[in-house]
Amino acid sequence: MASQSSRERLQGEMTCAVCLDFFTEPVIVDCGHNFCRSCITPSRAKAPAACPQCREPIQERNWKPNRLLANVVQIAKELEREAERCCEKHQEPLKLFCKDDKALICVVCDRSREHRDHVVAPVEEAAEEYKVYMCSYLENLRKEREKILAYKTDSEKESQDLLKRTEAEKQKIVAKFRGLRQFLEEQENFLLAEVNEMKEEIVKNKEEHLARISKELSSLDDIIQELEEKCQQIASELLQDVSSTLQRCEQKQMFEDLVVFPLLKWKVKAFCDIDLILENVVEKLKDTLPYENWLHKEDVTLDPDSAHPLLLISNDRKCVTLGDKRQHLPTTNRRFDDWLCVRGESSLISWMCYWDVEVGNEEGWAVGICRADTVIKKNESLGPETGVWAIGKWSGTYRLVNYPHNPPLSLSGEPRRIRVFLNCMGKQVSFFDADTAALLYTFRLQTLHLVFQPFFWLLKKSYLRICP
Repeated sequence: MASQSSRERLQGEMTCAVCLDFFTEPVIVDCGHNFCRSCITPSRAKAPAACPQCREPIQERNWKPNRLLANVVQIAKELEREAERCCEKHQEPLKLFCKDDKALICVVCDRSREHRDHVVAPVEEAAEEYKVYMCSYLENLRKEREKILAYKTDSEKESQDLLKRTEAEKQKIVAKFRGLRQFLEEQENFLLAEVNEMKEEIVKNKEEHLARISKELSSLDDIIQELEEKCQQIASELLQDVSSTLQRCEQKQMFEDLVVFPLLKWKVKAFCDIDLILENVVEKLKDTLPYENWLHKEDVTLDPDSAHPLLLISNDRKCVTLGDKRQHLPTTNRRFDDWLCVRGESSLISWMCYWDVEVGNEEGWAVGICRADTVIKKNESLGPETGVWAIGKWSGTYRLVNYPHNPPLSLSGEPRRIRVFLNCMGKQVSFFDADTAALLYTFRLQTLHLVFQPFFWLLKKSYLRICP
């Protein structure tokens, strides 16, 4: 077998002085030196007038293909590949694979102290085994890629829907302001600017979102391409650096779906409610129109003077649970004595406000609003007729609070936080999954001139917590 120095000398003779790589389509010039044809006749450039190696004058018409050299180069390449498949230490063929070190070894290495107690297998057998591993990774990565592509499509659709909804609300706003142009021109321009800013924000978020998805796809494509090429290689080449390849696969984090544009959805929801507001309060717009008043997060606390004696209120008045023993509490005209309910201390009279309630994964609860003067007695039922608008979960089902039927709600998920969204001027209260902005249900309120309060009901050993 040729020594290392002999191989190096042979490789040097087979190397083009211009590109420093093996000759490709070698040609011999006037002075006797050889070069790759592409190296001395680059595209869109004239052929050199002097030899790049000795600077002797040369003419392109005298160049001749050196087929003998081309054949020798091919043989040199094959010899180099064979050398790469030999053990550097023992100069023996690498016919075995050490599973402990994940490295190709020769029969001499196998008998050495270094590998004596290691698990060793023939190259072909090990290659088949690792090909199975790679195919498994490849299948999972392809599925992950399909998942991300589907997620990308859904994200694009949601962003387009948000843009359409925003544009629709813009048109409604323009129509409402047409008859009030003299006084409302300044406010109209402000609203349109807000809508346009929202559209720009949606587009910006979309581009950033899609850029992240594209980056993830590019990363997956690189790994998939690497594995596909690896699986097509011969056994010895497949196992070269196989540890590094598998490590990159294992370290590739799976893509996690994120909730798409939740904050923008809330902002778009605010614009959707503007139309309802304008229909009912045109005469009051002069005093109540400023945009900052439209959407207000209410700081809700529980009213212990209204709580049923079995309910336990936390010190910060943000959490309610069901106790085991009835407490001795003073009687008030606000207390729920017959239903396991408690109201919030806030009196809700602003245009639009909301608060979030953590319900967890338990059942036996309901949240919503009630009239400020509502006190339900034992012989009365809970529902809109007695001044309660709420949804809850019990008996394994999400339901509307409307005795005696309590109609079930068909939800696509299991919300852990409920957002109660009260639109006083629009005469409706809506319930959302606070984490995804998915609408759960909307009640229409029959009257406008009422004061409402947050409402909470426990049916069993569960809990409700008002989110900060």
